[in-house]
Amino acid sequence: MTVTVPRQRKKTKVLRIPKTGFGIECLIFFIILFEYHFFYLFDYEVGIIALILKLGDQMIIGGLSCLVALCAWLFYRRRIRQYSKYLRKYCAAVFFIFLLFVLYTTIIYPNQKIADTFRIGGRFLHPILAIGFIFIFDRDKGPERWLSILNKISFCWYLYIIVQSIAFNLSGRLLFDMASYFSGGSGTGFIGNVRISLGAFGNIMLLYNIVYVMNKSNRSIPWFAIIQIILGAYCVVFIQQVRAYIVVLFVCVTVIILLASKTKFQQVIKPLLILGIVIFLCTSSLVQDFIYSFSTESELGTSTEARLYAWEYFFNTFLKNPLFGFAWPGDEAYFSIAHGPLGTAWANDVGVVGLMAQLGLFAIPFYVVPLIRMVYILHKIGWKRAARENMFLVVLLVYLIGTSITLLITDSGRSIAFPFVIALYEYYYKQYKKAQCSKQLMHGVKQ
Repeated sequence: MTVTVPRQRKKTKVLRIPKTGFGIECLIFFIILFEYHFFYLFDYEVGIIALILKLGDQMIIGGLSCLVALCAWLFYRRRIRQYSKYLRKYCAAVFFIFLLFVLYTTIIYPNQKIADTFRIGGRFLHPILAIGFIFIFDRDKGPERWLSILNKISFCWYLYIIVQSIAFNLSGRLLFDMASYFSGGSGTGFIGNVRISLGAFGNIMLLYNIVYVMNKSNRSIPWFAIIQIILGAYCVVFIQQVRAYIVVLFVCVTVIILLASKTKFQQVIKPLLILGIVIFLCTSSLVQDFIYSFSTESELGTSTEARLYAWEYFFNTFLKNPLFGFAWPGDEAYFSIAHGPLGTAWANDVGVVGLMAQLGLFAIPFYVVPLIRMVYILHKIGWKRAARENMFLVVLLVYLIGTSITLLITDSGRSIAFPFVIALYEYYYKQYKKAQCSKQLMHGVKQ
């Protein structure tokens, strides 16, 4: 039995309604739409819902993630038990870390409301959703169905933010309730063109489609994947406009090109693509201007200076209290602690350094250990075999390591993608172990 890369299937019936775990799947689907703010089609922060949202959308997602994991464990324990004890221990550790830091934050910041603490710390519960994803993958006998669903959600989001960008450029206005994306603090602001994130899964699905196209073995043209790549690349460069993402995604695409060598066509086209990339990097003034934009002397130098200051501030904060960091101070009562004396330091901008300032050494079991686990899984599968049969997993690891510097996947707006990646690795590791057991059994029979 071979563990293969998740592939899109032409005959996948995305809209079929499975009987087993239908309620759990609906909750997961709701969580994802809630993370995307229901595409900002309407303002739901009114009436009774406004009272609930005082806890913050991240805490609501965290609570729902715990509910999904609890339901999956209570009703489908046999399915989940077959997977490694690591996943259960990790989710238990995540829940313990959340409770510990809620208590610690309440003690050291007495003037902070408990609702503010939940609002800040809610995202640290999101990895628990991995139990829900692993159940869905096991039920569907693979993650392909949900990869297809996420691909379509990302497709809709690409089109949506492109329309919003066009509307803003033509009229200076945003459609529907999109303005709350910025007023709510989740937006990046207006610099030239409107800047809107690709959401929790937009960047990952761009890589997924590139991997799918590069691994296409038959002669049929994957038009939907190609359209996805074009739309996603356009959104990354012209709408998301985050330089760090452009660099990381470029590195990931380079890795995909280097690993793709299954067919004669790929073996021929790979050196040509590499040569073209090298020529473009050496001759294009756009590339030189892009590199210069990271300089403190460029037009975007203020952003670079703010990040340098944030790295220094949060790292020093971690050194002052390595065990707990400074926990979860809120903007309302402890702004100068949360963002430094200059008020320009944001933990979401400095990746794992910001996480260390918020969790101290507990950032290791929360984030570093899962990355080490992924490296371990790829090592057990075999790096050459993983590159050949599990390219998407390899690229995801490169993506996670690359974004750890500044755009951590556990930050708000991206955090629900982390449990999905964890579940993806655990599912395919289980399939690999099953394949190994089958080989040993067949070998024993032959003897």
